[in-house]
Amino acid sequence: MIQQPDNLPDDQIEVWQQAVEYFERAYRMQLQGDIASAIHDYKVSIRLFPTAEACTFLGWVFAHLKLYDAAIAACKRAIEIDPTFGNPYNDIGAYLLEE
Repeated sequence: MIQQPDNLPDDQIEVWQQAVEYFERAYRMQLQGDIASAIHDYKVSIRLFPTAEACTFLGWVFAHLKLYDAAIAACKRAIEIDPTFGNPYNDIGAYLLEE
């Protein structure tokens, strides 16, 4: 789901791969309904190598819990990381409507 950034320095490849592993595990946990583990693993992924995708998915989990302020904050972080990633813009609008 997450594409490796272009021109990623060699010393960052392993860290990026670890972040992707946490992201993928978080997504599996989310689908299985283990929300606490999903939140933990998305946060670890973001701490290792922040991506717009991981922040957006974390926002989805927060929204599922009706934690809309946290969901919006995660989406804003996603936009800071990659302003061209469209999902978080739409998600913020949806979360504002839910509040």
